[in-house]
Amino acid sequence: MATNRNERLKRTEQIIKARRSDDPDAGPIAEMCFAREMLKQVALGQEAYLATTAYLDYRYKSPHERTEEFMRVYQKWYAIKQRNSYGRVGRRIPKDKLSMWSDREVTSFWHARQHADLLGVPYDRYIISVMNRAIEVGATHLPSPNQLYSDQIAAHVEKDLAPVRAAGTIPLLPRDCNPRFFAENYTGDPVQVAALDAIEAEIHKTGKARRAGVLSRYLRESRLISEPEARRRLGDSLVDEALQERLWNPVRPDQSIQQDGIAVPGCFGYHQSSPHTMCGNCPVASACIERGAKIDGLLEERHGTTEVRVLRVREGNRKRKQRQRDRERAGKTMTLQEQKRVLRELGNPKLKEKRLKAKERRDAKKRTGAKDAPGWNKPEAVKTTPEPVG
Repeated sequence: MATNRNERLKRTEQIIKARRSDDPDAGPIAEMCFAREMLKQVALGQEAYLATTAYLDYRYKSPHERTEEFMRVYQKWYAIKQRNSYGRVGRRIPKDKLSMWSDREVTSFWHARQHADLLGVPYDRYIISVMNRAIEVGATHLPSPNQLYSDQIAAHVEKDLAPVRAAGTIPLLPRDCNPRFFAENYTGDPVQVAALDAIEAEIHKTGKARRAGVLSRYLRESRLISEPEARRRLGDSLVDEALQERLWNPVRPDQSIQQDGIAVPGCFGYHQSSPHTMCGNCPVASACIERGAKIDGLLEERHGTTEVRVLRVREGNRKRKQRQRDRERAGKTMTLQEQKRVLRELGNPKLKEKRLKAKERRDAKKRTGAKDAPGWNKPEAVKTTPEPVG
C-alpha cells in the first residue's frame, strides 16, 4: 500500500521505465500488475464486457490508459468548475500519472471510469454532468474521485444526457480519433465493425431528407466508411445521392498506418480465473490467458499471492487494530480525528444526524452484499444496456 509520496513516486518510475524499455510487452504488463494490486478481481473481470460498451474512440485503449484519460479529464474540469462556479483556484495538484494518486483515489477513478464506459459516453460529458449536479444541489465543493460513481449518479447521467444523445450532438467519433477507424485502415476487427454498425444505425435513425447529407459526411469528409462498404450496408441509391451532396468541411487527408497481425483488444490480459463469456469469439483469447498467467506469476513472486487487494486490506486492518491497541495502552479513548468530529457535532447537531444516516446506508449496503461497483458487477443482469454512441 502506497502510504506516502515516495512510495507513489517509486511505483510511477517503475511503470515509466517499463513503458520506455525495448520490450513492447513490458509497459502493459507493468500496468496490469499495478491494476491487480489496486483492484478486486471481480472488477477487473468486467473489462471484457466494458470494452464493448465504452465510447468508440476509447475501445483501442487499455483499461489503465482509459482510466488515466478519465483522470486527466477530471483534473481539467475540476479546475474550470472550481474557478467558474466557486471563484477559487482548484486545490488539487495536477498529476498526469494514475499511479501518483493514493490507493483509494486510484480505485475510485477506476470504478468511476467503468461507470462511464458502461453508459458509453465521452468522459468529459460524464464528469461535467456529475459536477453540474453537485453545483445545482448546492454542494460546498466539487465531487472527489470517490463521489463520481454510484447507481444513482449513473442514472442521473443517463437521464441528463438522454436528450443530447437523442439529438445526435455527441459525435460517434471525434475528428482526431484513432486512425484505425479510417476507411483506408479497415481490417474488419470488432471495434471497426462496431463503428460501422453505429454509423449505419445513425443514418437509419436520421430523417429521409437528411440521410444523404449525413452519409456524405462519413463517406467523403471524415472518410470513416468506404464506398463499397456503404453500398453493401445502405444501398446504391443512397450512396449515389450522397456523392452528389455539397461538401461543408475539408476532406480528411489519407492517414494510412502499418498494421501488423491481429488488432489486440484493450482488455487483453485482464481476465478472471476463467475467461469471460464475452471472450468466446476473441481471436487472442488463448494469448490473453497466457498473459494473465504471467501476471499471476509476477504477483506470486512479489507478494506471495495473486489476490493482492485482499492482502492489502488485511494489512490495513492489522495496522488499524495495532493503532487502536496503542491508544488503549496510552489511556486514550478517541483518536484526534474523532475528537475533532465530536467538537464539530456539538456546535452543529445536524452533522451528527447526517453521519448516522450515512452509517445506516453503509450498513444497509453491507447487509445486501453490495460490491465496490454496484449494480453492474454481473453485466448479464443488466436489463437494458444503453447504446454506446449517440
